[in-house]
Amino acid sequence: MITVLSAFGMWTLGAASGGVVGNLSYDGVKKLNKSFKERFKKYYKSEEEAEVHLELMSTAQSTNPKKPFRDVEDTFEDIMSTELPKGFIEEFKEWILENQEVLLNSVQNNSNSFNIGSQSAQGDINNVNGTQIVNRGTTGVRNE
Repeated sequence: MITVLSAFGMWTLGAASGGVVGNLSYDGVKKLNKSFKERFKKYYKSEEEAEVHLELMSTAQSTNPKKPFRDVEDTFEDIMSTELPKGFIEEFKEWILENQEVLLNSVQNNSNSFNIGSQSAQGDINNVNGTQIVNRGTTGVRNE
């Protein structure tokens, strides 16, 4: 599933960086919440509406990945019950470009690791990093 924000990011940044942004999640965007609310407060009645819109764009599936500005417009209208103001799309593109490093880093940081809340087992737990090579004739796994 590609989200509205991911589709818009790919459309804005182009193929080179856009493919990475395709994996963007709301967790990765949360750190830009304040920046988004400050930049776009003139388009919303409250900061909460701006935050809800950013979250919706970060979680809702894009229905127009080739024209994602339509999805941005639709999500805005769903929240605000009014038409998207002129200038919003251009300003949103600028904001994506200004924050592309943060967005790309958040995607890369999220894809390089995962968190395990808790583990339990009857025996040993072996955490393995690297390429696993099974040694035939032995019972062990060698790490490279």
